[in-house]
Amino acid sequence: MVAALAALAWLMTSFGCTSATIEEQDTDPRFEIVDGRGDYEWEPDTGWVRPEGGAWGASDTVRRESGEALQAEAYADALVGYLELESRIEEGDTSIAEIQFNIAECYYNLGHYDEAVDYYRRVYREGKPEENIAAAARQRVYEIAMDFLHGRSACRTLGFRHTCPRHGIKLLLDEEDGLIREYPFLSFADEALMEIGQYYYEDKQYPEAVPIYEQIVNEYSTPGFSTWTGPAQFQLGLCWYQQVRGADYDERTIHRAIKEFSRYQEIGGAHTQDAGDYIRELREMLAAKYLRIAKFYLRESEPRAARIYLREVLDRFTNSTAAREAREIQRQLDRLAVGG
Repeated sequence: MVAALAALAWLMTSFGCTSATIEEQDTDPRFEIVDGRGDYEWEPDTGWVRPEGGAWGASDTVRRESGEALQAEAYADALVGYLELESRIEEGDTSIAEIQFNIAECYYNLGHYDEAVDYYRRVYREGKPEENIAAAARQRVYEIAMDFLHGRSACRTLGFRHTCPRHGIKLLLDEEDGLIREYPFLSFADEALMEIGQYYYEDKQYPEAVPIYEQIVNEYSTPGFSTWTGPAQFQLGLCWYQQVRGADYDERTIHRAIKEFSRYQEIGGAHTQDAGDYIRELREMLAAKYLRIAKFYLRESEPRAARIYLREVLDRFTNSTAAREAREIQRQLDRLAVGG
């Protein structure tokens, strides 16, 4: 019986007849995950294919889900989504700035500051963003720089974490990439410079602090533009004062300190009295120096040379302690001259 049915089937095929049934195919959707490539879907006609949009689905879905993750502070999840979205953006798409800002925000909140800075810079350099987004990106770079400057963030070298305040300074003042070099009149630029100057001053790096304070005084002195020009002027005087080793070594430094404190007195401020005290101290140092020179020439029996330096003390430092002694010496010389 089986043999007869087989023979009948062969005869029908041989004479062009077709079967009334076809082989049933599996049309149910099937999926398979391929490592590193996402989800693949089975298509009966084409086999395994990757759905449009890859494992993430449509771009609108990626944008929505990434935004929800960011709002929920799931920064790692949001970051992966926004990076995927960035890879799909076509040239000229105006939404790129917002996407890159959100990528930067994810890196920032995850503590990856170098990557965050890179993306914040892309926002205000390349993305043609709306001003509020550009301003927010620049503000973040400033905040990151301050974190490094004040030791709230650390650098990592060969696996070791260490404070690196100069990295914060570099973010702001580097000749090529420094934020304040690029945008010197940001609303926080003068305050940032003041912070840097204070860091150098407290670290006793007075020569490094001088140009920072000078920049504030010279570039932000327009009335009403900055509240830091007065304090910077006083700090400038202090920087020169702190470098004085004594009148015998640093007369030019003393004169520079007096000059800067005098400028502060012209501006006026909370430290006007202090500036006056520093000026008197410095002038006493100079007067004492000239008096010592006068005494030296007297010991060398050179009264004419001594009189020159006594006159310097009396003319330039009239109210100094040295001037009182110089007057007495001058009177003695006058008596000797008359008696001689």
